Amino acid sequence: MRVFSLFSMLAVAVSVYAQSATVVIGNFQMLTTMSSDLEILTRDINLVTVLFKGPQVGAGLAKISNTVYQVINNMDNPPPVFNNVDAKAIVDVLKTFVRVHQRLLNTIIGKHGLLSLFFFTEPVRVALVGLEAAVDAFALGLIDMIPTQAGPADDQFHSLDITIGAAINVYS
Repeated sequence: MRVFSLFSMLAVAVSVYAQSATVVIGNFQMLTTMSSDLEILTRDINLVTVLFKGPQVGAGLAKISNTVYQVINNMDNPPPVFNNVDAKAIVDVLKTFVRVHQRLLNTIIGKHGLLSLFFFTEPVRVALVGLEAAVDAFALGLIDMIPTQAGPADDQFHSLDITIGAAINVYS
């Protein structure tokens, strides 16, 4: 009986552990979708749509930042430490997130002139600064959860940080 109970507890522990990696991956996928949707909206801004879509850029960035902080607040305390297989899977979705988010940031940089015509640059700048802080906080927490892939994850966050910094410079 005790052996069966021990195996049952181990099975539950493994299940919870596996779900935790799935949750982290799901969070990245959600943030990637939010970034992609905002990139599409931003890309479609032109002289006809700027008054309607322009304010949505800063608001969309702020929503992404708020979601990142919600993800951080929902992390286990202490956070789990994932094995190398899970860590690699997390880094894979991180790479996709960074690529999509950099595309968003580059689109926002490209729309600076148009957004500045209607005074939307300050809300975007403020949202970018908030986003930078949120991503940095998320990076610090995530790196501790995937020690076997800390280097590749740190490289991704560093690359994203450079692009966020470039966008902040354009909007400052």
